[in-house]
Amino acid sequence: MTMQFSGNMCLTLYYHMNGTTMGTLNVYVNGVKVFSASGNKGNNWLKLELTVTLSGMYEVIIEGIRGSSYTGDMAIDDFKLVAGPCSS
Repeated sequence: MTMQFSGNMCLTLYYHMNGTTMGTLNVYVNGVKVFSASGNKGNNWLKLELTVTLSGMYEVIIEGIRGSSYTGDMAIDDFKLVAGPCSS
């Protein structure tokens, strides 16, 4: 997604990474990796909350990289970008 904004924004999403051969989840803002998680995180939804500073046009990329076999499931949900810093 490409949009335009200047200042701090709170990026939030929930992610689920379960399985013995889980791969990697990466989040990039303007080509810079701002988050990465790898491996089995169990059968739980985890919350990611990051304050990012933007200026003008920006692009957010969410990348899922497959693990070594089929025994891993990855999902994301409730992706949001809200003006202002994150509360935590």
